[in-house]
Amino acid sequence: MNNSVGFRDGFATARQRTISTGNSKMKWIVFCCATLIAGCANSPPQDNRSAPGAGQPAVDESREARALEQAEANCARQGKHAEAKRVEGATVYNCVER
Repeated sequence: MNNSVGFRDGFATARQRTISTGNSKMKWIVFCCATLIAGCANSPPQDNRSAPGAGQPAVDESREARALEQAEANCARQGKHAEAKRVEGATVYNCVER
């Protein structure tokens, strides 16, 4: 009966097979990665505007000046004058009789 495993011996070997949770450096790496992922997932969305520089007065003025010039050129081909007006925060150009 030397080869048989008794209850006590079986319990002792099962106890020795516990899984190691790793060293402390590995725990810090996992913690930092999880914190970084959670922080990025919960960050507020960026203010993505369709045009770079939008919202800056100098940039907006130069864009509107360019758009007015283009509208004037298009309307002049038709023998008309460009008229600008604001609709829901956007500038709209219409060709009108002179």
